[in-house]
Amino acid sequence: MAEKLPTDKAVKNARVQGNGRDSVLRDGGGLEMRVYRAGGKIWQLRYQHAGKRRIMRIGEYRGVSLKDARRAADDAHKLLDRGIDPQVHAEDESAAQQEAERIARMNRPPARPLLMYSCSGTRPSCHNARMGPICSELCRRTCLPSSVMWR
Repeated sequence: MAEKLPTDKAVKNARVQGNGRDSVLRDGGGLEMRVYRAGGKIWQLRYQHAGKRRIMRIGEYRGVSLKDARRAADDAHKLLDRGIDPQVHAEDESAAQQEAERIARMNRPPARPLLMYSCSGTRPSCHNARMGPICSELCRRTCLPSSVMWR
């Protein structure tokens, strides 16, 4: 006789068994929810690829519903049917996304100038006074009616 698949209610009410050990609620096809003594509930997928048994974490129960976990397991099985390890595939996608974000940060436009009030000509009121004569000379040579200082 086939084992009944868990429902949303059964998943929500899943608890650690009376023996004090972590419990497992199996959905079939390798998908299971591990319920920890501390109260956490984690979806994971057990599978075999290239002769090795692996466990791929799908996510925590609060963020991943039963429906989402089943969809993720189906996607992983499709990758396995094509001969691709789903855990390695997920790691590669994550690395590619991080690289794209890094490149996007590098390609930001330069900082906008912060406009300051104009110089008096003899005393550099728009620059840092701690720079002393260097700032004074720079101010006399380069200040326009409104000084520009970069952030």
